[in-house]
Amino acid sequence: MSFWGIELLPGKKYEQTCDDNLNVTAAVLAATASHGGRNSVQAEVDGNVFTIANLKIESKEQKSLDLFFEQGETVTFFITGSDPVHLSGYYQPQEMPFDMDDEEGMDEEELQRQLALGMNDESFDDSEEEEAPKPAEKKNQKQQQPAKGTPNAKNNNNQKAKAEASPAPQGKRKGEANTPNAKKGKSTPESPTATSTSAPGTPTADKSLSKQMPNGLRITDITIGSGDPVKNGAFVRVKYVGRLENGKKFDSCEKASGFRFRLGVGEVIKGWDHGVKGMRVGGKRTLVIPAALGYGSRGAPPDIPPNATLHFDVECVGAN
Repeated sequence: MSFWGIELLPGKKYEQTCDDNLNVTAAVLAATASHGGRNSVQAEVDGNVFTIANLKIESKEQKSLDLFFEQGETVTFFITGSDPVHLSGYYQPQEMPFDMDDEEGMDEEELQRQLALGMNDESFDDSEEEEAPKPAEKKNQKQQQPAKGTPNAKNNNNQKAKAEASPAPQGKRKGEANTPNAKKGKSTPESPTATSTSAPGTPTADKSLSKQMPNGLRITDITIGSGDPVKNGAFVRVKYVGRLENGKKFDSCEKASGFRFRLGVGEVIKGWDHGVKGMRVGGKRTLVIPAALGYGSRGAPPDIPPNATLHFDVECVGAN
């Protein structure tokens, strides 16, 4: 990591194209500040202007920030007020593995075909399966095999449930396993949304788990998951459902093996590279992605119109 800092003077704009991933951590009134009025620190990203701090002498002279800008992203900082302000933070080099996986050269269609045929079972084995007794392993393999060969087997049973449940269909698979226990009298969450999106005992969506990024991306954690947060350069496997603002589904991957991609290297839209980063295995998120981080003014006809805001329900099922 290396230090980054800039002095913002009244009436001037400072455009910054990030050489590496940039974390902005603080806004502080300069020692020479003397006018006493309010100074608003602004950030302009993709044509949208956001206020990131309001500072005033003897009232609030500094503000802690937690802003992230990706390598190559352009942001413009400026202030409205009469006193100079210092912004500071640090560059975080993009993490990339040295060994490049052979699958990186595959196109998406070929990779999905191999996943469906079960050709990557060894790389997707979870640690829990490795620690299980050998007799149980053989039994588990027999149970898992139909899910890889026929990813839509469970989906046919969930068609009616999708219309009534909250927008996280990937969570219904776990919910199905818990339904019989509920009928037998075992304890289940009382919240009606929790029964369709999360297993008993897992956290549900809360205001404290939702955050709005400066680039317009909104991230809401439904379930946190376990293990280390995924970082740029890692291979991540996710199940997801994508919808437009009118609720129409335009894409999904709900099979057990999930969709696999390398995080943070541009294999997916920017909204995914930003939004999936930091998830843990078993975690679920809702992403609301503005057009600038999705398919932009062109869209992706015929399913995604121009300037479309995209809603994704994402579940992280594996990372390595």
